[in-house]
Amino acid sequence: MKPLASHGRMILFVPSNIIFYGVSTPTLSIAHQPPAEGAFLRVEVSGGTANTGNIVINTTETLTFAGSDWQLTATDYTTITSITTTGLADEATKPTISITSVDIAGNPVSWDTTYEYDVQFMHIPLQSSMVTKLSSEGLSSKTIVKVIVDWDIDIQTGQKFMIEHQSGMYIVWSEPKKKFQLGTDLVQATEFYGELISPAETFTSYIEGEIKPEFDFE
Repeated sequence: MKPLASHGRMILFVPSNIIFYGVSTPTLSIAHQPPAEGAFLRVEVSGGTANTGNIVINTTETLTFAGSDWQLTATDYTTITSITTTGLADEATKPTISITSVDIAGNPVSWDTTYEYDVQFMHIPLQSSMVTKLSSEGLSSKTIVKVIVDWDIDIQTGQKFMIEHQSGMYIVWSEPKKKFQLGTDLVQATEFYGELISPAETFTSYIEGEIKPEFDFE
């Protein structure tokens, strides 16, 4: 695979709204607090012997389940101090509990989790035929970049990312393509095009520590 013009680190922003997901225990250890602006909690119980019991949030709100079902909390939470259960963890087959942050209508209320990857990247010249082609397909920005990650990563169109030493926030514009090692089903790299959406964003505002200098491939 021919290398692109430069090498650096990419921060990929992955939206999530999962507060807890796992098998019922008397006390649940949450994976993340609700977003700072607050959110209701969608609590689902399934897969157990009877799926019968209570889930208590912050000792103040109790959700009672009489079978496999989901419920929305009456409270808009900004902080969760404790989640406990009664009955559910005592079943022969313990149920799975899913707790996600949502709005009053049940739509996801998400935050971004960041992941770092080493990437190769290249800005596509404005006069290139590729820009003309992408523009005809709906590209709104004239600042686009081609990115190759030497890894099989889970990435979708519309996700945000930033690249070391490059000002601005990008979104994944094209459908990511997997490049396979010759003669195998082993993914060698993931390739996609990104569109600049926010020039004012800076890479250093999202990452700590010293940033390695960019270098060109020979």
